[in-house]
Order: sequence, then C-alpha cells, then structure tokens
Amino acid sequence: MRSFGVFAILGAAVVVALGTNHGCAKAGLGNRDGGTVGGDVDLSAEPMVDLAGYDLTGVDLRPDPRDLLGADLKPPICTVFPQSGCNAGEKCTLVGSGSMCATDGSKAVGAQWGPSTDDCVKGSLCTAENNSFSECRAFCAVDNDCAQAPVNGIGGKCIVTLQGNAQKLCTVPCDPTYVKRTSSGCASATNIGCEAFGLTGGGQATDCTIRGTGGDGADCATNGNADCAPGFTCVSVMVSASSTVKKCRGVCRVNTVSDCSGLSGYLCLAPSSGTPTYGFCCPTGGCQ
Repeated sequence: MRSFGVFAILGAAVVVALGTNHGCAKAGLGNRDGGTVGGDVDLSAEPMVDLAGYDLTGVDLRPDPRDLLGADLKPPICTVFPQSGCNAGEKCTLVGSGSMCATDGSKAVGAQWGPSTDDCVKGSLCTAENNSFSECRAFCAVDNDCAQAPVNGIGGKCIVTLQGNAQKLCTVPCDPTYVKRTSSGCASATNIGCEAFGLTGGGQATDCTIRGTGGDGADCATNGNADCAPGFTCVSVMVSASSTVKKCRGVCRVNTVSDCSGLSGYLCLAPSSGTPTYGFCCPTGGCQ
C-alpha cells in the first residue's frame, strides 16, 4: 500500500499485474505461430488422405525422415530495455517471465484507456491497473530512463514492478493537487486520479492510478491513499502517545495556500520529514 504520511517516510515500489484478464501485457505470436492457438506448433497430427484407386507402385510411404527432436521451436527471445532483437515494425514485449517480438503499437507512453489489447509503442508496456483501466508505461532500469516531462519538478520514477517478472517500469508524472483534481494529467474517469506518495529512503513520486471516493475528512484507515478521491491524500495524525487517526485531506504544494482553494480556512502544511514538494490542506483547528 502506498501512503503519504505526516509522521513517517512511507511508500514502496508499485506492483502491477501483467493484466492477463483483458489482453494487456500479452502478445500473440502473429505469423510465427504456425496457425495454431497460443503459438504452439502441432507436429503430431496425421493427414487424412483417401488413397483408394491410386497406383502406389514404387512410392516410398515410410515416415518423413526429418528428425525434429531437440529443435528449438520457441519464438525468438528479444530485449525489452534497451529494445533489441526484433525486426522493423516490431517491438520487444513481455510475455509471462520472458520476452518476445510483437507488432509495434501506436499508443504513446502515458496513454490511458479502458480494457484493451496491448497497443503501446515500442519501449513501453500496457499494464492493467484493474479490469477497466490500462496505461502505457516505459521500460526502465533507473529513474533517469523515465523521459516523460516532470510535473511540479517531479518526473517519472523507475519503481513499478511486475508480478512474475524482474523488469521495472516508470511511474506516470502528474499533478496530485486538490485544485488540479479534474485536470491532473490522468485519464478523465471518476475513479482515476493522480496519487502523491512518499518513497522509501526519502523523496516523493506521483502516479496515475485507481482512486477511492473519500473526500475531505473521510476516514482512510483501511486502505490509505486508495480510500481517498482524486486530489486528496491519506494523512496520519498522532492525537496522543497511543492514538493515531487517518483522514483524507487535499493535496497542495508545500506552503502554497492557493492549492487549497475551495477548502475554506485551510492551511497548506508539509509532512514532518524531508524536503517534500507536496503537503496537505489542514483545517486551522488541526487535521484530526
């Protein structure tokens, strides 16, 4: 769970399923599949031919002498980052724990849409955030490989990991502030929004992801940021030595009160550690 706490540096690498339930991150074998389902070449079927009436004198009817034992009939393996090993008009993409060549797509890095097949451009992968939201993420090895333009000084981070595969992907830079909640740079859908979260070891990142419905002051103790609507973050407030409450509060750039516009009487406060870009809109009487 990613969370944006007040009294701790929280957060961890993002884990995204390969999306096998609706086509993203799966690639067909195309013209390499021998015409069979799933790409496995079936060499076991015997032809059914009626030879009645034919003169077979001198015809060699022994089995085909070709021995395919040990032949490598698997699709060619390529490299997803940096891209290599595929022909023009193709991309190297992930399939299960391996890789293979597939037809290049047309959707740019950062593109977001509903259920679909993988149509992302070479160098990126379609990831399924859930059954109704997919996006194109760039392959990477380190943060500097994430080339999307930074938003409020924060660019993409190479922290998205995949189930069953060691390859990493970039987050999608976006604007998580309350005043930009409907124009954050993420897909314009009611349950999609920009999330701000802390990184283990310090710093912050943003990403377009599934959001909840909790507005200002809503409880977020169950799922953290995932309980909060776009424009809000889950804030942990220690109310006593043994008691902590978690509530959704508007996101703002640190000390930028105008980002809390619409939340009358609110201040823009910073988390208690590090030098963050984003803070939270807190009532003048206290965030608890």
